[in-house]
Amino acid sequence: MSPESPPFPSHRQYLRYLQDYTDHFKLREYIQLNTEVIKIEKAEDYDVTGRWTIHIRQEGKEVVKQTFDFIMICSGYFTNPVMPPYPGMDEFTGSVSHSAHYRTNEHFADKNVLVLVLVTKERKKERKKERKKERKKERKKERKKERKKERKKERKKERKKERKKERRKEGKKERKKEGKKERKKERKKERKKERKKERKKERKKERKKERKKERKKERKKERKKERKKERKKQIKAKQKDKY
Repeated sequence: MSPESPPFPSHRQYLRYLQDYTDHFKLREYIQLNTEVIKIEKAEDYDVTGRWTIHIRQEGKEVVKQTFDFIMICSGYFTNPVMPPYPGMDEFTGSVSHSAHYRTNEHFADKNVLVLVLVTKERKKERKKERKKERKKERKKERKKERKKERKKERKKERKKERKKERRKEGKKERKKEGKKERKKERKKERKKERKKERKKERKKERKKERKKERKKERKKERKKERKKERKKQIKAKQKDKY
């Protein structure tokens, strides 16, 4: 038989009461987080013992009945508590780990049953450790995400730089090619000009040579004519002397 709870104790007294009798209630053995609460009702001998019966379905098993001296329904604020809501219960930090929220079966589909789950201090310590581990994991995940983002940014920057370099290289190559082409064109033009100049010079030389030849021929002709004339004159003079 469990000890009587004081009708309206102070927060500290109530906390001490729960800490002292957690083992006696052994509520965690029966109400776990994967437990579906079907119904809570007064036990058959409630008028004599003040005990309560809870109907639960655990891990898919059929409905099981458990009877306890103490059951409290709450979720931060108090909803239909079996025991009266004592002052400061919503900021309670003792052996209570958290309020588990369960839906009832079809028969009670319009209601939500909230069960205050009692656990030992060790479990509380374990959960603190778990939360710390979880936060560490979360931070690690965040850092990984950040590093990934950073690497992505770096790769993008690198690719941009590479493309720029490539374009510059291509441009340089293109300009070189263009320059080469232009110089080739220029040289071709120059050679053409030179050949033209050369041909002009050659033609000039040829014409000069031709003119010289012509003049020589002309002079030869002239001299021949002169000699002919001279001979004619001489013959005439000889004939005159004869007569």
